[in-house]
Amino acid sequence: MRILLLNPPGTRPYLRDYYCASLAKTDYSYPPMDLVMLTGRLTPFAEVRFIDAMARRIPPEQTAAAVRDWDPDVIVSLTSSLSLFEDMDFLASIEKPGRLLIVTGDIFRDLAPTLLDLFPFLDAALNDFTEPAIVEYLRGRRAAPLPNLVFRDTAGRILEGPAVQKSGDFSFPLPRWDLVPLSVYNFPFVRHLPFASVLTDFGCPFACSFCPIGAIPWKTRLVSEVRAELEALRKAGVREIHFRDQTFGLPADRLEALCAVTGRLGFAWSCFSRVDVLRPETVRLMRDTGCHTVIFGVETAGEERRRTFRKSTTDAAARIAIEACRKCGVRTVGTFILGLPGDDEDRVRATIRHARDLGLDYASFNVAMPRFGTELRRRDLPSPRDRSALASLLEDRAGFVAFETALAWVRRANRAFYLHPRTWFNHLAALRSWGDLRRELAMGKKLLFGGRR
Repeated sequence: MRILLLNPPGTRPYLRDYYCASLAKTDYSYPPMDLVMLTGRLTPFAEVRFIDAMARRIPPEQTAAAVRDWDPDVIVSLTSSLSLFEDMDFLASIEKPGRLLIVTGDIFRDLAPTLLDLFPFLDAALNDFTEPAIVEYLRGRRAAPLPNLVFRDTAGRILEGPAVQKSGDFSFPLPRWDLVPLSVYNFPFVRHLPFASVLTDFGCPFACSFCPIGAIPWKTRLVSEVRAELEALRKAGVREIHFRDQTFGLPADRLEALCAVTGRLGFAWSCFSRVDVLRPETVRLMRDTGCHTVIFGVETAGEERRRTFRKSTTDAAARIAIEACRKCGVRTVGTFILGLPGDDEDRVRATIRHARDLGLDYASFNVAMPRFGTELRRRDLPSPRDRSALASLLEDRAGFVAFETALAWVRRANRAFYLHPRTWFNHLAALRSWGDLRRELAMGKKLLFGGRR
């Protein structure tokens, strides 16, 4: 059996990775973790290839030619509510009798049966890549529902398996990083290229109403498996790791075990975390074992405002965590969302001031998107019965600020933050070499001028 893991061609690389659309995120991409992890799951019983047409900027015609040349039996494709029609049009162009087309992405967690009905060339939708049901499906078990899968049985009926809602530890085969084109990925906060993204947990223990990850039960990967993956990456010459966990650092004993591995192997690394998770002593341990950058989801100004979206972090916790990083020489990035329900000019100005007052090294301002799988997404709408109704559903921003307005706020926020004297002083004070200066200038160009809708 030949299986192609495909990130299809597209015009906006960030769309399949984030719950919001950012100017700063149009210029880089991560390895798509769904597909990376599936390399380990599928290679024991199939010949697997990996094409990231999005990151490699391979045009649709050339991607289709590569599919025809290799002629896979199965294609597992990543998609997103923000790129759905673009992706579906491409997949329709490469369908072939007898070939299975499997998709994975945020929108299928809410609308998989409807979408399989609307796009009859799709055979299955995978809603949790950490679970092994896809292997059973590919081996021919298609007469009864399978967990976390929606698929057509042999009679063409759409079967929807139960969504497994388990937490705890999960085990996963070692990913085949040799199949992944690491050289094509670029992330502005890494210091060494090529880098690899590593997942040590899945889901999130928190439930912010704007984020689809909080709806996925949190489970942690066995530390022994993470250690084996990091050792394999180090042997392959990778020097930098970006931990893709939604909130790195939980629980504390697990963080200590992972830091021991990164320190022993000599990795430089970065991560996402929360200001109410990292303590000063934790930051010191992370710094001592290679961490140079932490990305915090600050989101918006005002504790009461954040609680509205089930983000219970306090301003005091943010100042403590960011100051602890500053004292240790760890760079900080704050992510902010503009255009959430209830946002207005005054709240945007307050958020920009808050970003500057926190003393962050970098800020990433994003346009809020009503992503499927989130509490903020309207769930009382009827299921779309045709492509036109689906397009209307995808474009619905009921309760959210108009996209163009929020986009203008993002542009204004980027200028206000990065052109402020305090930001310039902080960055100049941190320079240690001409290489640092070149990186800062390149990053500033991307943040201020690189993004386009």
